[in-house]
Amino acid sequence: MHDTIFALSTVLGKSGVAIIRISGPKSRAVAKLIGYEKELEHKKATLTSICTLNKEQILDEAILLFFASPHSFNGEDILEIHLHGSIAIITDTLTELSKIDFLRIAEPGEFTKIAFHNGKIDLVKAEGLADLLAAETSMQKIIAQKKLRGELSDTYNKWRTNLITILSQLEALIDFPEDDIPEEVLNWSLKRVKELIEEITSHLKRHEHGVSIMNGINIVISGAPNVGKSSLMNLLAKKEIAIVSDIAGTTRDVIQVKLDLSGFVVLLSDTAGIREANDLIEKEGIKRAKQVIMAADISIIILNAITDFSNHLTHLTDAETIWVINKSDLMSSQDIESNIRLLKGKLVECNRQDEVVAISTMSGYGIDSFLDLLQAKIKDKYQEAVLSPVTTRIRQKKGLEQCLFYLKQFNINKKLEIASQDIRTASEYIGMLTGKICVEEILDEIFINFCIGK
Repeated sequence: MHDTIFALSTVLGKSGVAIIRISGPKSRAVAKLIGYEKELEHKKATLTSICTLNKEQILDEAILLFFASPHSFNGEDILEIHLHGSIAIITDTLTELSKIDFLRIAEPGEFTKIAFHNGKIDLVKAEGLADLLAAETSMQKIIAQKKLRGELSDTYNKWRTNLITILSQLEALIDFPEDDIPEEVLNWSLKRVKELIEEITSHLKRHEHGVSIMNGINIVISGAPNVGKSSLMNLLAKKEIAIVSDIAGTTRDVIQVKLDLSGFVVLLSDTAGIREANDLIEKEGIKRAKQVIMAADISIIILNAITDFSNHLTHLTDAETIWVINKSDLMSSQDIESNIRLLKGKLVECNRQDEVVAISTMSGYGIDSFLDLLQAKIKDKYQEAVLSPVTTRIRQKKGLEQCLFYLKQFNINKKLEIASQDIRTASEYIGMLTGKICVEEILDEIFINFCIGK
């Protein structure tokens, strides 16, 4: 018989409602110990007073909600105690529950781990639940919900089914004499393997975008000292994040802020001004600036004058780049247009098609247009990763890479036993993704990061 476990499933703090979840074979018995003598009915909410185990003190006027096995989210009997969200009430109730000898505190992710063992959820769905609980923006939520609904699992299961079909065809031929092996079966198997390699390779290409959406899209503001990098940072963050000063070299380190732009998490970084410096601290700041520029998903380069353009060429990467001409409040409209044309021409000479905009962090000129352009860049680059199921976990990526490795080893000129083993191993790596083939270490890696009440 499994343990009966309990935990607070909501945040410990002031709130309208707090929920304590109890899961296991003796869940129903807990209700009687805290004062409800009748038999709880499945999925029926019951308003009642709950009390201490010695019946001397009322703990709260609570709602008891019981889910009978196997018709609960994790397949076990589950009792939920819905309390008023008072820290005192929550603490006193948890204290009383801890006195019950057959109850123990749940480990992180244990409720969901039980759901996996009872076949209520697979590993990818479990990771989707963890991602959903951690989601801060609408795009993170969409990716997590696709996992939780099983869209990513369906993709993996389809590939695994295809591999098992290929394997069954090959293994059926192993007992045949070599000269009797139907060539059309071997060619069919090779064709299907090549198709799977293409599908999985294409899927993996979206991995980095998926990771960026879940962890934050790295956008870096760079430029020479005093061009307005920190001012732009503060404008986009809508608060004073970075110190703004006329003194060159004010920003010595990388300053980062998290933003929500069009539902995407953005990690916006302000960097030290790029120039020749003698000060050791400023040199270190410039070194760090160059490192984050090289790692940027989207790069914003700010200029005061077109002559600064060539200084940034050595730091350019393949990342999406927006060139920003700042302090346009000091220029006439003709000068603004002329500078934009001139910079675009220089970029074309360097075989680049980057966008160029003019702004003024002082007057606000062009800021809305710049923000629209930035959001459009983000959507163009990352929208596809939201529209289709995408892998966002290193565990999933490594499993798919191992699967690809063995698929690429497959060759119809090998002995059938060896060729079949390549397919079998590839299918096992796919199976590990959803938990159809699994080891305890994988489970621990996934569930250890859950909160206690899940």
